[in-house]
Amino acid sequence: MTNYKDAKYQLPASGITSGTLADARISESSVTQHAATFDDNKLQSNIALLGFKTAVNGSLAKYNLQDQIIDEYEDATGIDAGASTNERLASGVYDGVTGTDPTGATSTDTSVSGYRIEVLSAATGSLVIPSSGNVDILVVGGAGYIGSILTEMILNKGWRVRVLDNLIYDQDSLSSFNKMDRFSFINGDICNLDTQVKIIEDIDCVVFLAEIVGDPSCQYLPQSALKTNYLAVSSMANLCSHMNINRFIYTSSCSVYGSNEKSNDLLEEDSALNPISHYARIKTMSEKALFSQSNVLFSPTILRLATVCGPSPRHRFDLVVNTFARNAFFDKKINVHGGDQSRPNVHVDDVANAIIKIIDSPLKKVKKQIFNLCNDSQNFSIIELAKMTQSIFPKCKITTDDNIDDRRDYRVSSKKIKD
Repeated sequence: MTNYKDAKYQLPASGITSGTLADARISESSVTQHAATFDDNKLQSNIALLGFKTAVNGSLAKYNLQDQIIDEYEDATGIDAGASTNERLASGVYDGVTGTDPTGATSTDTSVSGYRIEVLSAATGSLVIPSSGNVDILVVGGAGYIGSILTEMILNKGWRVRVLDNLIYDQDSLSSFNKMDRFSFINGDICNLDTQVKIIEDIDCVVFLAEIVGDPSCQYLPQSALKTNYLAVSSMANLCSHMNINRFIYTSSCSVYGSNEKSNDLLEEDSALNPISHYARIKTMSEKALFSQSNVLFSPTILRLATVCGPSPRHRFDLVVNTFARNAFFDKKINVHGGDQSRPNVHVDDVANAIIKIIDSPLKKVKKQIFNLCNDSQNFSIIELAKMTQSIFPKCKITTDDNIDDRRDYRVSSKKIKD
């Protein structure tokens, strides 16, 4: 069977036993039909896993494969789908573009112009990587601290990447990719709905990194924080669900755990949340909004990031390890407020690598899942981090005081994402 780029997900072949079911693909210039078989008793359960979207005169509409909407399919295509369920399925309404024909039947092409039906199985499918490697990833906030590293890794995978960023911090973090055919950049604001609609076209997966970072910034710019960190996430997820863009990776934060009374316990993804900052509360809201919109055709994955550290083309010095390193080198002094508060830590390269692995994983393993992105061995108190920095910069002095502005205190388990 022809390996189409838009055949994003593989249909599970379980339950195919008897009867006739046609598997059709409507592209802009052709329909590819295949014979497959379903047991009538299992038909509805299999149909529940399927969906298709059709583009008619530029308008995208999402449907579930149910009898009541096949009439619309007939009106759009001029194909008579028959009266009964079996007749309708046999006439070319499809089971899914799998890249293989489960019954070994041959295919025939029929010309139909102006339409595209994209077949998805969001239940157990995995991203189909065509032989050409042409997978399109949208990275929102892709010129930032994590995004600039992730963009390079995506290009190294042979995939295409489209970056949206408003470049409020750095104009040049992605400049080395400008001449690459598989790289495209849009300077824009993710809070603009017109921009969202524009950037989502022909995308296979969305990685949402854009945000107003940290509680000081969120307190200083509360309306911008609400728009960028919550409303833009929610509207983008709604749009992806409507467009059947199943893969949506959102970077949340371990800050949602807040302050844990038993700070030596390793918190897991189902541990109670206790956000104590405006930033963390908005992250919690966004997580709930994403999962509230999930369905068989939209399966978000949430990564709760530990405190990120390490160098990047768009570097940040407002993160604890990076801040200590900067102060130790330039000022020969590290100021520690409190010191007993614990933080999980993760290198920025590991964050980007984890996102690549999520994109490349079978959907059934990552759909509607939350993962702590950290390392058990990298849970340290603030004073421990200061002393580690001092060991690298021995001329640096450490001063401490009891002025604790940030009372987050938690250690986090990475068992789930390792499994």
